[in-house]
Amino acid sequence: TVNDLYLENLFFAPQVPIETHNLLSYIYKTKSYQYHKEATRLKISYMTIENESKKNRNAVLLNILLYIVSLLGAVGTLETLESKLNIPFKCSFIVVILVFPILGVIWGIVEWRRKF
Repeated sequence: TVNDLYLENLFFAPQVPIETHNLLSYIYKTKSYQYHKEATRLKISYMTIENESKKNRNAVLLNILLYIVSLLGAVGTLETLESKLNIPFKCSFIVVILVFPILGVIWGIVEWRRKF
């Protein structure tokens, strides 16, 4: 907090009178200050973990959305394969529909292992 920063800056200031320095040393040694300092550290670490959790969840949702868009893009190119390479649409559609879920499961397993 602002008060903690102010106290720490005062403590390390080179031209602080000795009485102020002794008072700050006494404040730092009190149990209430130590409890407050520890509570602040715990709150900051909790907020950091919470923020990382939100980032990870958003990243997973974005990856799933990109995966679905990739599937739609792959299905969209099948018509081109049929017209240019004479590959039947039905055959290539079945292959795409089979390959994408398999790759999705592999991606899910890799992400799950990376997280734990």
